[in-house]
Amino acid sequence: AALGGALGLGIGYAILSAAPSVIPAGLLPSAVSLSFDGRVVAFCATAATLVGLLFGLAPAWHASGLSLIQAITTESRSTTKGGGRLRGVLVAGEIAAAVLLLCGAGLLLRTLMVIENADAGYRADSVLTMRATLEYGLPTSRFPNEDALRRFFSAVEDEVRALPEVRSVGWTSTLPLAGSTFGGFLFEIVGDEPPPATNRPIVDYQIVSPSYLRTLDIPIVAGRGFDDRDTRDGVPVCLVSEAFVLRYLRGRNPLGMRVAVRPMRLGPEPPIVREIVGVVAQVRSWPTQADDTNQLYVPVAQNAFSFATLVVSPRSGPAEALAPVVKAAAARVEREVPFTNVRTMDQVAWDAMARPRFRAVMVMTFAALALLLAMVGVFGVLSYGVQQRTREFGVRIALGASAGTILRMVLANAARVIGAGALIGLVLAALLAQSIAVFLFGVTPLDPLTFAGVVIVLGATAAIASLIPAYRASRIDPVEAFRSE
Repeated sequence: AALGGALGLGIGYAILSAAPSVIPAGLLPSAVSLSFDGRVVAFCATAATLVGLLFGLAPAWHASGLSLIQAITTESRSTTKGGGRLRGVLVAGEIAAAVLLLCGAGLLLRTLMVIENADAGYRADSVLTMRATLEYGLPTSRFPNEDALRRFFSAVEDEVRALPEVRSVGWTSTLPLAGSTFGGFLFEIVGDEPPPATNRPIVDYQIVSPSYLRTLDIPIVAGRGFDDRDTRDGVPVCLVSEAFVLRYLRGRNPLGMRVAVRPMRLGPEPPIVREIVGVVAQVRSWPTQADDTNQLYVPVAQNAFSFATLVVSPRSGPAEALAPVVKAAAARVEREVPFTNVRTMDQVAWDAMARPRFRAVMVMTFAALALLLAMVGVFGVLSYGVQQRTREFGVRIALGASAGTILRMVLANAARVIGAGALIGLVLAALLAQSIAVFLFGVTPLDPLTFAGVVIVLGATAAIASLIPAYRASRIDPVEAFRSE
C-alpha cells in the first residue's frame, strides 16, 4: 500500500510538472493554476494507504480462517466460493463506478459538441480583435471627456478602413462570448405598466460603432442599423435583440417603441429613454447559456466609453496577419494608446470554451481510468476463476464437452458480473444526472444517445477483457489438468 501510494504520488507529481508544457493553451481555464498542494498530497497519501491496507487485509483475514484439513481435502473451487462472490461484488462495483463516470463524461462531451456546433449569431472566422487602453475622465489625460473619445474612435476607424487589406472595422464595448463589460442595465418599456421593484428586467448593455454589426456579419432582421443620423444631439436610439422582442414586446411592432434604460446602481440620475430603430439577430453572450440574453445596443456617438475593443475583418487571408498594420494605423492617430489582448474571434470562442472543455476532459480521463481498472478486474477475476476450476473444466472436456461449451460457461459468468455492474451504474447515472444538469447545454440529463454509447463502449471493452480467459479455459488439456491435481 505504501509503495503503491508513493508510486502514484510520484507519477502524479511528474504529470503535474509536465502539464504546463503538455496541456494545450486554452484547455485550462484562466482561474486554474497547477501547483503542488501539500493538503492534496496528504489526502492522496492517506487515502491510498488506507484503501491499500483495507483491501490487502480482507483476503489475508479470509485466508487466516481457512482450515488446513478443509484446504487439503476439499476441491479448490469450494474453498474459494465465498471469496469468489466477494471478488465478483468488487468487480461489479468497479464497473458501476466506471459506467457512472462514463455517462457523466459522455453528457459533458455531448454538451461540448452542441456548443461548438451551435449558431453563435455572428462571424467567428477571420475577425481580429484588440483592446485599446484609454485614460479617460481626468483633466490631464489624453481623453478628458466623451468628445475626445469620439474623435479618437472615428479617426482610428477612418485610418484602419483606408488600409487595402481591411474589409470592415468597428468598435464595441463587449465581444460575444467574452462576458459583458457593463453588466446588466435595468429597463422599462415606456407605456407599459412598470414592473415591481423586486423583479425588474435586465438587459445586456452594449455600446458599438455603426460598422460593428457589419464587421461581425450580425444581420439586422428589422428596421435599420446605426448611421450618421444618430449623433450626440440627435434622438437617443438603440437596437434590441430578437430575445428582447419576443419576451417583452409580445408580438407588437418594436420599431418606434421606447425603452427607459439605467444602470443597476440606482442613483439620482433619471433613466435615458431610447427609441428602438432596429432589431438585431440574437448573438450568444456565453457558451453555456441556456436562455438567450436580452441585448440592447447603443451608438458610440451617443454614449462614448473607455472600455474599447477594435474589431477588424480582412478582405482575404488570415486575420492574424492584420495585427501589425492595424496597430501601425492606430499609432498614426495616437501613438501613446496601447493596443493589447490581440486575438481572433476564433480564439475568443476557444478561450470562452476553456471551462466546459477542461471539465469534460477531466471527467473523461477519470472515466477512462475507471473503465481500465474495471476491465483489469474482470480479466483478473475470470483468469483466477479459470485457474481454480482447471480440474472441473478438464473433467468436462474429458466427458465430451466442446470448447464452445466451456467458452460459453466462462463468458456467462463474466456476463452476470458485468451486467449487474452495468445495470447498477446506469441506474445511478440516471438518478445523479440531474446533479450535472447545470453544466449541460442542448443535452438532456437522460440523453439516450449518451447512455447507448456508454453501453456500447462498456460491451466492447468487457468483451476484450473476457475473451482471453474464456479462450484459455476452452483450451485446457484434461491430462494436464488431472496431473496438476
